[in-house]
Amino acid sequence: MKILAFDTATNACTVALKVDEKIFASHKIAPRLHASLLLPMIQALLIDAKIKLSDLNAIAFGCGPGSFMGIRLATGMAQGLAFGLQIPVIPISTLQILAQTFFEKTGAKKIIAGWDARLHEIYWGFYVCDKNNVMQSQHEDALCTLDQLDKKSFAELGCAFAGNIFSDETYPEAKAMLTIANQKYLQKEFVSPENAHPHYVRHVAYTHK
Repeated sequence: MKILAFDTATNACTVALKVDEKIFASHKIAPRLHASLLLPMIQALLIDAKIKLSDLNAIAFGCGPGSFMGIRLATGMAQGLAFGLQIPVIPISTLQILAQTFFEKTGAKKIIAGWDARLHEIYWGFYVCDKNNVMQSQHEDALCTLDQLDKKSFAELGCAFAGNIFSDETYPEAKAMLTIANQKYLQKEFVSPENAHPHYVRHVAYTHK
């Protein structure tokens, strides 16, 4: 199985390639340079892996939330490449990618993934690790102010906190993204290129039960 994955919704431009059991990855913190970096990074990984675009089975992309320009860049790149290759697309929440990255670095199995949405608001999601070590959403990704996020209740649930709004330096990484993409591909959780869309969030309240 050969899957290309990338995310550009944060200051990180991150790309990874799965070729059977081998993983090739490139990760750069490069604010406002994603548009010039993304395609060359993809091409470099293909060369390293000694495969062609036409060998790919699917393309996974970080669909947000995050930078609107970054989300549109990743969405457009995934659609364009996949349409030409006639292969499926796997949209993945950038917050899920962040949670998976944090899990693979720390082992935390319950995670609140949060990112600065500007204007004194945050994007956040609640993720729990499944039996296959893949972080799964427990609540729709949401937008709120930091004060509205009930950190105390989540801490009582044993959650760790990942992302820049929590003074954590973890960025979403495409290498971790491939773990999610592989599961989604096997479960046929993919879409045709024309049905790949950005993931924008709205204000959603969380009720702790």
